[in-house]
Amino acid sequence: MRSLLRQWLNVRIWLVWLWDIVVALGSLAIAYSLRFNFNIPQEELDHITVAIPIYLFIKAVLFILLRLPRAVIEITSITDIARLVIAQGLAVLIMTGINFYSFWQNEFFLMPFSVLAIDFFVSSLLLSGWRLVVRLYYHYKHQNFQGQAGVQEPVAIYGVSEQARIVQQVVSSDQEHNYKVVAFIDNSGINAGRTINGIPVFTLRQALVSLFKPRKISHLIIVDRFSTARERERVIDWATRYNIRLLKVPPPEKWLEGRLTTQQLQPFDVEDLLSRPSVITYSKEVYEEFAGRRILITGAAGSIGSELARQLVKLNPSNVILLDQAESPLFYLEQELLKEGLNNFTTVIGDVTDRMRIREVFRKYRPEYVFHTAAYKHVNLMERNPYEAVRTNILGTYVVAKESIESKTLRFIYISTDKAVAPRSVMGATKRIGELLVQALNNNGHTKFIITRFGNVLGSAGSVMHIFWKQIQEGGPITVTHPDVSRYFMTIAEACQLVLESAIMGSGGEIFIFDMGKPIKILHLAKKMIKLAGMNNDDIKIIYTGLKEGEKLHEQLVDQGEQVIETHNPRILKVEASFSKSPEDILKTINNLVEYVFSENPEPYQWKELIFSMLRKYQIPISYEA
Repeated sequence: MRSLLRQWLNVRIWLVWLWDIVVALGSLAIAYSLRFNFNIPQEELDHITVAIPIYLFIKAVLFILLRLPRAVIEITSITDIARLVIAQGLAVLIMTGINFYSFWQNEFFLMPFSVLAIDFFVSSLLLSGWRLVVRLYYHYKHQNFQGQAGVQEPVAIYGVSEQARIVQQVVSSDQEHNYKVVAFIDNSGINAGRTINGIPVFTLRQALVSLFKPRKISHLIIVDRFSTARERERVIDWATRYNIRLLKVPPPEKWLEGRLTTQQLQPFDVEDLLSRPSVITYSKEVYEEFAGRRILITGAAGSIGSELARQLVKLNPSNVILLDQAESPLFYLEQELLKEGLNNFTTVIGDVTDRMRIREVFRKYRPEYVFHTAAYKHVNLMERNPYEAVRTNILGTYVVAKESIESKTLRFIYISTDKAVAPRSVMGATKRIGELLVQALNNNGHTKFIITRFGNVLGSAGSVMHIFWKQIQEGGPITVTHPDVSRYFMTIAEACQLVLESAIMGSGGEIFIFDMGKPIKILHLAKKMIKLAGMNNDDIKIIYTGLKEGEKLHEQLVDQGEQVIETHNPRILKVEASFSKSPEDILKTINNLVEYVFSENPEPYQWKELIFSMLRKYQIPISYEA
């Protein structure tokens, strides 16, 4: 809605609209002159002062409703002309109705029907004519530029929609990039063999034989959505195999001032490498549940926390409290949301391990929902700093969870990780103890504790893809721990959407895992990113560094002794554990740990051995060996 408003506030749009009204007025003058042979009777002149303003007002409103001023004049299409003619026809029909009403009330017609008929043709001709003149001007200007620029780069467009045709016209008329669109690709096969604006349409298989393998295109511009994950994977694989650069088109709401330019075409980024849809759509229950709610997000400046904030503030809550100890990232998130016109949030600086500060936040804002994302998540760093992992990931969770119970918070959603399953690292072990803690706290009579567990997210600050991109930009080498290492991946936006869906599904104590597709081999990912960057393995070397302490070759989402149960959402599964554990015993052990760490002078401790011994005590499978 806000992007649409920004487009309508564009001065250029209103100038086009005013010019169309001026042209419509000129058309009426011509229509009256032709009808009465340039000698308009006095009785008609008496009616003109009323008829013309009414008719022009009707046209002006129809121009806006049919979005004529928003069309890009330089690439006027048949669709634009059709909308223009429809606007003229509707204006004639409405004025005809007004004419009959005038005759019924006053026994005269405001505007002769012959004038309406003449104006329909003259106005359609003039309004479409000036648009075509502008388009021809830019077309010949571009042709002259191409003649001077020399050889053009051949490109293909993936898609045959109206948006794909706009992209073709934009690319063809661009003067800075010397592109030439040589093909459209329509994998449905419906349009195969046809032409669009004189350009042939291929199926994907035909494009492979005629365009990809012979390398007859340098770029492929992706406009329409892929119909399946398999289709996306084939396009990416073929493009990288034959060194064809992939570009994507931003959605129309992100076009600058409602117009697309070639400069806005973007190279494929890390999220585009996932062969899975990432469209964010919420269920009706999510909208209803969070509307008017007070919601606290801990770790709000982090990758997951900030995306949760972006999604939640748009669900019309009364207040989203964004808590983090990192002041600069929190400030930047605040500025981002304010720029979007959102103000239903409050930024709060605080440490989740600070009991006094957390108590103050809960008493002041009384959150009804708590999304606990605050945690240390870097495996290698936490191996070297186990005390900090214990303090933040276990004690921080304990502090926020206990305050949630004291404040009678409705739901507490704990963000876990696949590294908590059969943990080998300090980070994974502390997150698994966090899972045990919130499950043990669930039977408190009021607050429902829910766990969401998922794998790596794309675009996060420490994502392997960001590391790879940086290494590619620096000329390599790319460092991979092991040729067989694999990981689950999901986009941040998709993960957070499923977190919100899970938050309202649980009755308390459940662990929800997400459908993350198949694990992706990191080596294959690195090779694909090298090719997407327009390079090959000779340009960027890949070296193997070996698994670091705490790392596993493969991660898993479900532990031994856990059973997976389907839910009504096919992308969310519920996990139930079959091993026995006493909530009271768990809470007693963690209480002792909390009091010890919060004591004034805790002794240096073998923290890693301590947390893994706790997991052994409760018969939790682990991968760590001392």
